[in-house]
Amino acid sequence: MSVGNVVLIGEDRFLTGLGDAVIARGGTVTAVVSRVLRVRDWAQAAGVPVLPSLDALPDGPRPDWVIGVGMQRTDGTTMLALPRLGAVSYHDGPLPHYAGVNTQVWALLAGETRHGVTWLLPDTDQNLGDVVLRQDFEIAADETAASLIAKCQAAGLESFDTLLDRMEAGALEGEPQDRARRRYFRHAARPLGDGRLDFTQGRDELLRLVRALDFGGARNPMASAKIEVAGKVVLIGAAAAAEGQGSEAPGTVLSADPETLVVATGSGAVALSGLTDPMRRPLAADGLARPGDRLSSLDPTQAARLRHQAVAMAPSQWHWRSRLSTFRPAVPGFVRQSGEAAAWADHRLPAPQGLSDEALFAALAAWVLASCDDWSGGLAFAGRDVIAAAETMPGYVNPWVPLGLGGDAAGKRTLAELAEDLEPDFAAARAGGFAADIIARHPGLAPFETPALGLSAGGPIQGTALTLSALRGVVTLWHDTNALDVGAHCRLAGSLGRFLEALDGEGTTDRPVGALLAEAEAAPRLSVAAWAGLWAEDIPGAGPRPFAAPAFDRSAIMLRRREMRAGHAQAAE
Repeated sequence: MSVGNVVLIGEDRFLTGLGDAVIARGGTVTAVVSRVLRVRDWAQAAGVPVLPSLDALPDGPRPDWVIGVGMQRTDGTTMLALPRLGAVSYHDGPLPHYAGVNTQVWALLAGETRHGVTWLLPDTDQNLGDVVLRQDFEIAADETAASLIAKCQAAGLESFDTLLDRMEAGALEGEPQDRARRRYFRHAARPLGDGRLDFTQGRDELLRLVRALDFGGARNPMASAKIEVAGKVVLIGAAAAAEGQGSEAPGTVLSADPETLVVATGSGAVALSGLTDPMRRPLAADGLARPGDRLSSLDPTQAARLRHQAVAMAPSQWHWRSRLSTFRPAVPGFVRQSGEAAAWADHRLPAPQGLSDEALFAALAAWVLASCDDWSGGLAFAGRDVIAAAETMPGYVNPWVPLGLGGDAAGKRTLAELAEDLEPDFAAARAGGFAADIIARHPGLAPFETPALGLSAGGPIQGTALTLSALRGVVTLWHDTNALDVGAHCRLAGSLGRFLEALDGEGTTDRPVGALLAEAEAAPRLSVAAWAGLWAEDIPGAGPRPFAAPAFDRSAIMLRRREMRAGHAQAAE
């Protein structure tokens, strides 16, 4: 007897193996619901329709079965109502002890010696349905997350043959779970310290941590194992037990060569290798520390703070992963290359009245991209929450997030529409941005440099050549004097002043951004010499304006009316 017609649903590549098994047993896969590219490619090659959801199934005979994998976001009620005979779901952990996601990581961190997979009937809540079939196996002493995931998939396929036997018989019966013993691990759950090694712990605990976060070069949804050396975050590729410790304090470097650091722990020593920076760039171990150096460990408060921030950022990591996958920094022709440290100068202007922070940042993004004629380019954005997170945890949180307008069509959008378009980015930034190791954990992402142009709710973004900040009613044009000459700065300052004035009126948010930009460029303007006279420090040879500039007189510089009421205004055309 055949298993009949089956619909497959899920966000795991393991789904393709189940499809092959169904077809090999004489069954038919009538549809696939998945966003995973490999699953969609498999379905296309097999001539199976790919649908966005179960609700998109065409009218007609109901499928006999629905089989799901990795469906934490799928309502089990829908799965139960659709098929003629029933539905079954795969879970890569032993239930009820390991419900949720990333169960292999949590099992390794807990020092478990056995793991397993579970087939269960869907329920209105995930991983709560009756258990149809379990298959357990041993965890090896040197198990990593990658090897344990592979074992789960092998056990899942092996047990699926037994499950198909029962499905062919026409019905599935399950055993209720003991919900009192249930532990659920959320998507956002993270280990204490977000993967940073605490050398006061024992050697075995640290080895478990490194192995639990070793995904074998595949996507790592959790965290990287890491240490901190001289204030810099260093990622760990592998760890092994090492000889020695003696009376050395935990964290003491016992030996170092180009490949390995041997460090004392609370009991024994560990050899750390495969060291990289958060951009996956290899680091020479003996260039980081010498024998006798002491590597710091987190105190409980610091460890909890790191985990708290990682948990807060976790829901938005897929948003930033998507943005970074297509991000191309804008290329401003007015910026010159400089190998010198930034020398910041600032020019302050009153912000237009009546605009929300989001609308103002959208307008500033449009102005700066239009200024370099690169509407498809991207900017660095540092909102208040990103700044706070990066300053509190330097090296662990990227100090900016990518922001872009999507191309020339942005100029046709009203300011209100543009702000609405950017709201998903602003909302994700309110969680604090993304972890600095996102590149190391996602092999499909390329390493990136800080864009030349930035927007900030504070000071200048380090690594940019020009940052526009908006804070407490003042828009500040920060520029690195080593990357922009005085002439370029003065032209930009004049253009920005005219644009801000164009924004300062009734109905601004309902007007196309391109029209506002055109109005600003058509307005009367100051000469470059007059702009240079706004402060003596900008006269060639006089040196840059200091970072700690005098307080700005917030009365407006009304360029179109030739009114110069700024505190440093010295000359008009």
